Amino acid sequence: MATPTFGNIGLTINQVEHLTGVPKSTLRFWERTFTDYLAVARSPGKQRQYSQGDVQKVLTLRTLLRDEQYTILGAKKRLSLQDAGESASRGEGVSTPAGENGKPRLTSTPHRAAAGG
Repeated sequence: MATPTFGNIGLTINQVEHLTGVPKSTLRFWERTFTDYLAVARSPGKQRQYSQGDVQKVLTLRTLLRDEQYTILGAKKRLSLQDAGESASRGEGVSTPAGENGKPRLTSTPHRAAAGG
C-alpha cells in the first residue's frame, strides 16, 4: 500500500484510521507502547497531528505486528535493529547481533544444549 502524500498538513486520528485500517484504539496503544518510534505531534488543543512519516510508521507497525506476526517485544527489537542498520549505513559503526530478529518461533524443534556443559 502506497502512503498518500499530503504535504505538511497534520492528519487526525480519524483520518489515519481510515487511511491505514488501524483502529483508533490501536493507534493510541501503539503510540504509548512504541514511544521511541512513534511520537505523534499534538496541536495546541492536544489533538494528535499525524505527519506523513507517522503514517508510514503506522503502516510499518501494522506490517510487523499483523502481517509478519511479530510480538510487541519482537517488533521493538526489529525496529531497533533497523535503526542500527541505518546508523551503520551512515557510517556510525553499529553492529547487529545475528539471529535476534524477535519473530515468534514457528517450528517445534527444541533448542539444542551446547556439548560439554
